[in-house]
Amino acid sequence: IGKAVRRARMGEDVTQAGKLRDTGQRAVTTLAGLLRMTRVHSLDNEAFIQPIADLRDALGTLVGGLGTAEIARSRTKST
Repeated sequence: IGKAVRRARMGEDVTQAGKLRDTGQRAVTTLAGLLRMTRVHSLDNEAFIQPIADLRDALGTLVGGLGTAEIARSRTKST
């Protein structure tokens, strides 16, 4: 895992680093959308099927490229 990340950071594999960055951004955006959807739709609504599949695919790509993927919650102050 560390070797893949170091190579990507050092720019040895610019294409792979870009792909992983884009995939990570897609995963975060999809997850945020899914969380917003829970405010409007019941969890058994078919509207969740494609976004969940998209998130699964993005996480699979990240795990394949990095060996792991972690989702962590960040706390922010609400105004």
